[in-house]
Amino acid sequence: MTDLNPHVQQQAQVTLQEIVQRLAATHRGGDPEATRAALGEAIRDAGLPEQPEKWVSDTADEITAGRTLVVDRNRRDEDDPAR
Repeated sequence: MTDLNPHVQQQAQVTLQEIVQRLAATHRGGDPEATRAALGEAIRDAGLPEQPEKWVSDTADEITAGRTLVVDRNRRDEDDPAR
């Protein structure tokens, strides 16, 4: 994310979290390469800047392995106030 505006950064984090959650529902246990492609496409479709290749690859691996990935820490904290 290149915009330094905190609101823009937070909205981008929320959007990334929504993308990850959506793909987790459809790509869990799937092909990692297909998941990487779907993740990149979803990020582009959302109008977000391209994310680092390592992040996309690692995130796709987590999704296909069925592990929960938290991109938006604020959302995580809202879901678990004990944090």
